[in-house]
Order: sequence, then structure tokens, then C-alpha cells
Amino acid sequence: MKQDKGKLLIIDDEPLIRRAINRILSHDGWTVLEASDGKEGLQIIHDNSDIKFVFLDWIMPGMSGSEVIAVLKENGFDLKRVIVVTALSEIPENVTKEIKTVLYKPFQNINEIIEALK
Repeated sequence: MKQDKGKLLIIDDEPLIRRAINRILSHDGWTVLEASDGKEGLQIIHDNSDIKFVFLDWIMPGMSGSEVIAVLKENGFDLKRVIVVTALSEIPENVTKEIKTVLYKPFQNINEIIEALK
């Protein structure tokens, strides 16, 4: 097992996506938390101030990724620790300038997910 790199959170309404990212990053030494929607994700962030990164699905029922980002920004969370995950071809430029990066589904390979954290 690799050295613990810290905590990160995956907010995605698709269990298979959460599970896939979790497996890859757990194996890479991260402690991975999961949320199935934006509201649950925001609660986990509130309860875990030591979360280093957030993988955030852009399109989810209930609270969208853009709504989650708005709340995080309002609460002073460093958006450069947010990785947006989407199947959409375009995320608004004002968002991409504030966040760490965008990962597009389907993922091309495992390294793409690991590299997003560097």
C-alpha cells in the first residue's frame, strides 16, 4: 500500500463512476470519500476540513456541479482543488479558469485521473 496522500471526495450521482475513481485513487494512496449528490457532498466537505481535492460531476439531479461550485466559492473553499468530471464537451470558461481541471467521460485511461491531482 502506498503512503497516505490525504483525503479527497468524489461527488457523482453515478455509482459506477464513483467506484471506478475510488478504486484508482485508493490504490494510489488516497483516502477516498464519496457522495451521491451535491447536498451530501457539501455536508461531507463541511465535516472534513482536511479534504485536499474534490472530483465533482457537472450534471447531477437536484444540485448541479455549477450550484455546488457556487456554494463552495461562497464558503471560501479553494476552487483550485476542484476537478470537474463531465461528458459535456464544454464547461463555461469562467468556471474552468477557477477550478483545477476538467476530466471528460469516458476516461481515456487510469493515468488521466491520477494526473489530474498533480
